Amino acid sequence: MTERFAARLVVGVGVLIALLSLTVPFAAAIPWLFSYAQITDGYRVNSALLFGMPQLLVPLLMLPLLAVQVYGLVNLRQTFAAAARGEYFSVEAVKGFRRFAWATVWMVPFNIIQKSLMLAYVSWLDPEMQNILAVDVGSDDFRALVLAVLFLFVANVFSVGHRVDEDARSIL
Repeated sequence: MTERFAARLVVGVGVLIALLSLTVPFAAAIPWLFSYAQITDGYRVNSALLFGMPQLLVPLLMLPLLAVQVYGLVNLRQTFAAAARGEYFSVEAVKGFRRFAWATVWMVPFNIIQKSLMLAYVSWLDPEMQNILAVDVGSDDFRALVLAVLFLFVANVFSVGHRVDEDARSIL
């Protein structure tokens, strides 16, 4: 891979990440605002119950997880912006990726809590459902946690690379 191609790839991925960070909140809210029925953890939601104010409260339940996702993507964008300038191990790149990694770690419990709150809220609205409160920790959550720990490891490698880069610059 040539240096020019790598630079263009980094810029392209950075733009993609910026677009994702802008569209993630809307993509999460649109199905709840405009659909006729939703399925939450295997439970079918009566669309008549999600009209008006109850329908608007569902995206509010999503806000904490969405905020963490956007925070992580913005910091990942910071890492790619530094890489596009050729500063692969700069303080900005290292901190950006470390923040992204920690945001990924925090997304796991936020996702578990959000699913539980969403199911409780929807079951509270539906008289046919018996006010359900379920905490679901599945293989998807475990996979996300393993991936998050992997990102933390890579962030640590970035940090070591930054120290080695600084040492090399101080020698020269």
